[in-house]
Amino acid sequence: MAARNTIRKIGKAVVTFDENGEPQSADDNARGDSIRSQPRARGPPLVDSLLTVGEAAAILRCSVSSLNKWRLNGRGPAFLYCGRRVRYTRAALAAFIAASTRQSTSDPGPGGCAASSVA
Repeated sequence: MAARNTIRKIGKAVVTFDENGEPQSADDNARGDSIRSQPRARGPPLVDSLLTVGEAAAILRCSVSSLNKWRLNGRGPAFLYCGRRVRYTRAALAAFIAASTRQSTSDPGPGGCAASSVA
């Protein structure tokens, strides 16, 4: 059975796929240029992973108020400003969760002191 060519419309361009599954646009088929050789317009990957305060609070399962207080006291996850807006990265939230993990209630965590050692 012969391979079937597929035609799809992607955005404003009509794209055909040859027998090998390689995409080619209708305009480029005559020249033999592949769509993969054309640069794609795309934003930096960091922009996709920026989270609002509400989204970060939902991931951490805490209130927005708690997250704001932690940020004010310097105890919460690392954040950044986009203009006047506060944003969090998923990596910063993951690092905060990892740093907050304890083995027991008496575990002071990194850089902390146990209550028994305080005079």
